[in-house]
Amino acid sequence: MGVGENFGEAFAKAQLGAGTPLPAQGEVLFSVNKSDKPVAVEVARKFADLGFELYATRYCGRFAQRGAQSENGA
Repeated sequence: MGVGENFGEAFAKAQLGAGTPLPAQGEVLFSVNKSDKPVAVEVARKFADLGFELYATRYCGRFAQRGAQSENGA
């Protein structure tokens, strides 16, 4: 069992403690509730910067596209 300040940290610690390495490449699926979408966009950017391929549910993907467009002046 991993202990952390949030679920992600605890999960990562549990996986590492069990000898399961965290992936350094691959694919990430984003499906989050409405209130978490602003934070999820930043998390998605970080995964993309690390070279992960991103997938999202229909509405999560639309939200992310709108966020990227507004930052680029679109």
